[in-house]
Amino acid sequence: MPADTLWGWAGPLFVTLLGAALRFLRLGEPHAVVFDESHYIKGAYALLRFGVERMTVGTAEDPIADRMIMAGDLGIWRRCPTAGECADYVAHPPLGKWMIALGEWWFGMTPFGWRFAGAVAGTLSILIMARVARRMTRSMLLGCLAGLLLALDGLHFVLSRTALLDVFLMFWVLAGFACVVADRDWIRQRWCVAGLRPGGAAVAAGRGGVPGSRERRQVVGSVLPARLRRARSDVGSGRWDCGHGWRPPCSL
Repeated sequence: MPADTLWGWAGPLFVTLLGAALRFLRLGEPHAVVFDESHYIKGAYALLRFGVERMTVGTAEDPIADRMIMAGDLGIWRRCPTAGECADYVAHPPLGKWMIALGEWWFGMTPFGWRFAGAVAGTLSILIMARVARRMTRSMLLGCLAGLLLALDGLHFVLSRTALLDVFLMFWVLAGFACVVADRDWIRQRWCVAGLRPGGAAVAAGRGGVPGSRERRQVVGSVLPARLRRARSDVGSGRWDCGHGWRPPCSL
């Protein structure tokens, strides 16, 4: 990976700020429940209130609860003789809805509140994309271009501005891929350090390791162990790059 110069972070951060401006500007519009937001915002609010999904009044054909929410009335829960009868059908794992619930908790049950977490996830994914592409291509320009393309992508833009689960799925998959790429470089770095051991052993084994005079072999034999000790120290501190710009996984 290229050295983490000022531009190594400034470029991706600039692209990320551009994407953030596009996603957060007028995030509360349209002031309505859009598409499948009807399912997820109520499920998220139920998790926030009760810890489990709960049925609301109305049906998919007649979304009474949606109209109540837009009117500011949050008494949307269906009344049942027992709590078990009011349990809602769960079609998706809860993490995405919990992330939506954080925005509802911070900003209230409003369009901005339930779309906030998706906009944050979409914005952070731009930064991750730029940094991962930079790491893979060894080019700051290509990394920033990848982030810019994601920031301007129409599908990503729409999903980042609606309270759907797709953007959270994309975010965590991309974050996992970034960890795999970083781990690959970390493994390469460790093998590069380990590669000095056979070299030192070859020198210590005899004449075949380093051709030339006895004095040359003695010099190399004293330098390699010192380089190995320095490499161990630098890898531990994150300074050493094995000559190819590799960095530990924490330097995404």
